[in-house]
Amino acid sequence: MLLWLMMCLLMISKAKHQRVRAPRMATQMQLEEFAKMPPFSSEEGKWIQGAERRIRGCRDSLLHFDMPVPEACLFDGQIERFKSYNDTNGVLTVSAILTFSNSVEMTSLSLTGLVLALSKLSHKAEVILVDDSSTESTIMIKRLGQRLTRFSGIEIRIVRTTQTFSGPIGYGMANNLALKQTNGKYILLLNNDVILFKTTILYLLLSFKSHPDVGAVVPRFVGSEGKLQEAGSVIFTDGRAMQLGSSLGLDDDDPIFRYVRSTDYGSAACLLIRRELILGGFDSIYRPAYYEDTDLSMSIRRSGFHVLYQPFAVALHKGSMTYNNATFKSGLMSKNQNLFARKWWQTLECHYSHWVTNWTNRPGIRRVLQLASRLSLFRIIFFEWSVPCFDRDSGSVRTINLIRVLLSIGAHVTFVANDVDYDSPCVYQLNWLGVHVIKQKALDLGWGDDVKSSCDYDIIFVSRRDSFAMWQRLLEIACPEVPVAFDTVDLHFLRELRELMAAKGVSYQNDIKFSQNIYHYKQRFQIIDRGMEDASATENQVARYRNWLIKLSDEVKLMNSSTATIVVSPVEVKIIRELKAMRQLRPDLAVFHISNIHDDETLGSLYSKPSNFAQRKGCLFVGNWAHPPNVDAVQFLIHEILPNLAKNPRTPSDLVLHIVGAGDPPMWVNDIRDVGGIPVVMHGFIKDLDSILAHVRVAVAPLRYGAGVKGKINSAMIHGVPVVATPMAIEGMFLTANEDVVVAENGLSFASRLLDLYLNYDLWNEIRTAAFVNVRKHFSTSTAKHGVDKLLDFFFTTQPHLQRISEDGNRALQGTGGCDRIQSKYGIGAIVPSDRIMTMNQGVHGNFEQDTMIPRNYIFDANMNFLDIVWAMSSVDKAKSRCESDKACTGWCWHPGDWTFFYYNAISHEKLQKRGNIGEFPPGWACWLNRNRIRNAPLIIQDDGYSDVRFDIVSHNSYRVYKPKASTMLEWRLLTSDDAQRRCVLNYDCAAYCHHPEDWTFFYDISFADIFLERGNSVYNAPGWTCYKRIPHEVATLNARPLLVNPVFVHVQRPSNFVFGRNEKAASSGNNNVKPYLKEAWRLNEKQARALCAKDRKCTGYCNHPDDFTFLYEHILDEHHMQQRGELNQYPPGWTCYIRPNLLASIRKAGSNMQLAYAQLQSGIQGDPLNGRLN
Repeated sequence: MLLWLMMCLLMISKAKHQRVRAPRMATQMQLEEFAKMPPFSSEEGKWIQGAERRIRGCRDSLLHFDMPVPEACLFDGQIERFKSYNDTNGVLTVSAILTFSNSVEMTSLSLTGLVLALSKLSHKAEVILVDDSSTESTIMIKRLGQRLTRFSGIEIRIVRTTQTFSGPIGYGMANNLALKQTNGKYILLLNNDVILFKTTILYLLLSFKSHPDVGAVVPRFVGSEGKLQEAGSVIFTDGRAMQLGSSLGLDDDDPIFRYVRSTDYGSAACLLIRRELILGGFDSIYRPAYYEDTDLSMSIRRSGFHVLYQPFAVALHKGSMTYNNATFKSGLMSKNQNLFARKWWQTLECHYSHWVTNWTNRPGIRRVLQLASRLSLFRIIFFEWSVPCFDRDSGSVRTINLIRVLLSIGAHVTFVANDVDYDSPCVYQLNWLGVHVIKQKALDLGWGDDVKSSCDYDIIFVSRRDSFAMWQRLLEIACPEVPVAFDTVDLHFLRELRELMAAKGVSYQNDIKFSQNIYHYKQRFQIIDRGMEDASATENQVARYRNWLIKLSDEVKLMNSSTATIVVSPVEVKIIRELKAMRQLRPDLAVFHISNIHDDETLGSLYSKPSNFAQRKGCLFVGNWAHPPNVDAVQFLIHEILPNLAKNPRTPSDLVLHIVGAGDPPMWVNDIRDVGGIPVVMHGFIKDLDSILAHVRVAVAPLRYGAGVKGKINSAMIHGVPVVATPMAIEGMFLTANEDVVVAENGLSFASRLLDLYLNYDLWNEIRTAAFVNVRKHFSTSTAKHGVDKLLDFFFTTQPHLQRISEDGNRALQGTGGCDRIQSKYGIGAIVPSDRIMTMNQGVHGNFEQDTMIPRNYIFDANMNFLDIVWAMSSVDKAKSRCESDKACTGWCWHPGDWTFFYYNAISHEKLQKRGNIGEFPPGWACWLNRNRIRNAPLIIQDDGYSDVRFDIVSHNSYRVYKPKASTMLEWRLLTSDDAQRRCVLNYDCAAYCHHPEDWTFFYDISFADIFLERGNSVYNAPGWTCYKRIPHEVATLNARPLLVNPVFVHVQRPSNFVFGRNEKAASSGNNNVKPYLKEAWRLNEKQARALCAKDRKCTGYCNHPDDFTFLYEHILDEHHMQQRGELNQYPPGWTCYIRPNLLASIRKAGSNMQLAYAQLQSGIQGDPLNGRLN
C-alpha cells in the first residue's frame, strides 16, 4: 500500500513538471522578415494595392517570354527560397488545391500568386487545379501551369469534374475530388479569387510549429484597397457567422486584429489544414456551396485542435467571384445555415448569441475583445512599464516566458504598457505568441460607460513597483472585483537598500534579518528618524535614507493592496515573512515564488552543442547599463579584478574581457581599451547572445548589490558557459559554491578563482554540467508552470467566480453542449449585462403563461428584432429557463424540431406570422408570454391577487446599515441583491435586509427599528452597502380585488427526493376531519399541480412528482426544514417543490390575531397560524 502511494505521488510530481506546451517564439529571421514589410503598415497597404498589377505582369511574362521578368515575379532570375526553414529532406509537405468554375482571368492570377508563394519555401509542394465544368476556354490556365512548373519545379495537375460528373458539382465536392489525389502533410485550400503574398504560406506553415494543437490556420484577408475584410470569425448560437474586421467600426490596424489567436472558423478561401483532419472531405449536405468550411472548422475543434488566425500571413481576397448573384447567394447561405445549425445545435448552445442587443450597445473594442477571446478559458490583463524585449534584459526574458506559460494553460492575455511601438520587433514577438498588445491610452476598462458594466478581465497581473503604482487607483475603480497578482520582478526596496549601503562601503549581511541590516546601517551613521544626532550623519545621508523609507512604504502598500504577490527568490520570500511578523504586511497576503524562466526546448538544444573548451577564449560580462548594479559591477571588474589578473603570472595571453549591454554606458567606460595589458572589448547591444556565448570560455557576475535572480547567470549556464560570481550575484538561485558555480568575494580571490576555472578543463566541465542541471531543475518553464498553477489554485479557492469561469469554460470548449444554465464567461452570463441577469429562482420573476389562442403553426411576428434565436431546444423547460433568467425577455415561441424565438419587446396577437405551410413546417409550435414584462411594469415579485411583496431602497449611504445587532439572520457574501431578496421573500417574518456582495447580508424581522449605524467607515470597510425595506401593504379581502389565476410560486432548490413535512399539529390533533395535507392527488404533471394549488386560496405550496403523489399544503412552509421522501432506491428522484410566498406574507401580516381576511383560510387553519411553522 505504501509503495502504491509513493508511486502515485511520483506520478503527480512528474505531471506537475512535465514539459509545458507553450507557443514558440518567432526566430530572428522571422522578425527580420516582419521588418521588411511591417504588418498593417502603410508600406504594406501600398504593396496590397499594387499586388494584382504586379502578379498580372508576372503572369504575362510567363505566358509570352521564355524567361519571366524578375521584377514582376519578385525574384532575381531564379526562385529564391528560405533555405533555413528546410527540415523536410524532400518529403512532400504542402498540397495546394485551387478550384474554379470559369473566371479564367482571375484564376490565372490566383494560380500565379500561389506558385510564387510556394516557391519561397524550401519544402516540396504540389498544386492540384480543379476545373468544375468551366464553359470558358481554359487553354491559358493549362499553358500557365506548364510555365510555372518549368520555372519553379512545382508539379501542377489539372482535374476536370466533367470527366466524372455531367455538370458543376460545387465547391465542397470539387475539393473532395482533389483530396483523393493529394500526398502532402498539409492541405492548402484556395479560392480562385484570392491572391497570396510571397510569405503567406510560409507564415501559415510556421504556425503549426510555433503553436501547439493547431489543426488549421487562416490568414488575414484584405481587399484590393487594403481594407481589412476578415481577422478570424465567430459563429453564433443560430449558426450565423460574423467576420471580425473593420466592418465592426474599428480601424484596420487596431491591436485586436494584430495577434495570433484561436478563432471559431477559418474561411476556406485560404486555409492550411493538417491532412488527417480533412481526409473525409467536406460534408455533401452543403452542396453546391457555403458553410462547408464552417462545418469543417467545427469538426477540427471537435477533434481537439485549434483553428488559428495568423495576422502575419496576408491574402488579397477579391470576393464573390463564384456566385455574384446576391439573391441566389443569400438563398444558399440561408439554407445551409439552417442545415449547419441543425447538425451542430448541441455545440452551438455554448456559443454567443447573435441577437442579444448588448453586442451593439457596448463600446466597439470591448465587444470585439469578447468575441476574439471566446475560445480562451479566462482573460488576463498584464500591466508592465514597457514592452519586454527578449534580447534586452533578464526581466524581459522572464516576463515573456511567464506570459507563454499563461497562454499554455488557455488564458487570453492582453498586455498593456506605458508606450507601445506596434511596429517594433518586441511587439511582433508578443503578437506572434498570441498576446493582445495595447498602449496605455488605448485601454478601455469601461469606466466611461453611463452604466458601469463588469470588468472584461478575470485576473490582473501587474509587473514591477512603478507600473503598479501608476495603475493601482484606476484598477480599484474599474475592476474592483478582479484579483490582482503583483509581480515584483525583484524587491525594489531590498536592492535600493543594498545600493544605499554599498555607496558607503557597508556590506549587506545575508545571515541576519532584513530589519537588523537596517538597524546596523542607522547605527553606523547615527541616523535617527527625525534627523541627525551628530555630524557623522550628513544631511545627504539622512535625505537618501528617508527617501528609501518612502519607497519601502510605497512598495509595502502596493503588496497589501494586491490579492497575491509574486517574488523571484526564496530570500525574498523570507523577507516577506519578516515584514508580516512586523505587521507591515497583512497576515493573509498570499506570496508565491516564481523565479527566472527559460524554455524547456531551448535548454536542451543549447546545451547539446559541443563544448569546445580549447577553442573558446575570453570572459564575458552581460548587463544593461541602465541598471545601477551592473555599472557598479563593471567598476569592480575594471578597478579591482582585472588589475589582480594582470599581476597574476598564470594569466594567459589570450585572455580578453567582453562587456555586452544595452543602453548608454558611463563616459568613463568609453575610454577603456585594456587594463594591465588585458584587452577590454565594449560590444554595446547584441541582438543574439548565442553568437558570443558560443565562443567565450567563462562568464563573470561580480555584483556587489542588487536583488532578485540574475538572468545573466542563467543565460551563461544554459549555453554551457560556467560562471564566476560573488555571493550576492547567486542569491536565491539554489547554487552551491564549487559545485555548480565558482564563488569569490573580493578582487584578489575573484581573479584567482577565475583563472582556476579558465585554465582547468576538468573543473570547467564539472561546473558547466552541474550548472545546467540546476537551471533545468529550478528555472524551466515546467517549474514556472508549477508555480503558476499554485497561484491560480489560490485564486480559484478564494475567488469562487473564477472557479465557475474555469469550469464553465472547460464545459463550453468541449463542444458537447450543456451551457444553457452557465452564468459566467459562457452562455447567457457572457453576453447579457449583469444588471439584466436574474439570479433569483425562476418562479419569482417568471409568471409566464402559455398563449393557447395561437394556432400551432403560427408564432409571434418573426420580422421583429429578436432577443435570441436557438435551434432545436430539446425541451420547453430549457426555453423557459433562458427567458426567465433575462429581464429583457418578454416571451418565446418554441418548437422541438425548429428554431426557438425569444422576444424582447411588446408582442401581441395582432402581430402573428405563419411559420410556413403546415406541410413544410409541421405544427407543434407553442408560445409563452409575460404580460407584466410586456407592459414594461416595474420588475417586482408579482402578487397572487391579494398582496404585493415589494422592496424599496431605503439607504443610499453605501457604508451605513440597519443596526446589525437587531438582525435575526445573516448570510455571508450573497452575490447579488436578488439573492438576498429571495431569502427575505421566503422568510415570512423578514421585513428588511442590508446587502453587500463582499460582506454579510443582515436580515431583520417586523420588530426592527429604523436606526442606521456605520458599518465601519468608507476607508476601512469598502463601500457598497444597500438596504431594502419591504413595502407595507394592506391585506385585502376576498371581494376587494378579483382573483388572478397565475399566483407566484418560488421553486425550492433542494435534492429531488425531498418534500415538505406534514402539518404535524393537525395530524396529531385527533380530529379525523383535519388532514396532514391540504390535498393529495395521484400522478399530476407540473402544470396540473400548479393549477390545482393556484385555484385553492388555502394552498401555501406543493410538492409534485409525475409518477407519485402531489402534496398540497396549507400550513407555513420552510425550505430549510424538508424531509426525505423515502430512500432513493424506493422513491426515484424527481420531486419539485414550490412555495407561494405572497400568501405566507399575508399570514404574517395578520399576526396572532387569527382574524385573516381570507375567509377560506379562517376555516382551514386552526389557532395561531405561526405555531404551524416547522422548526
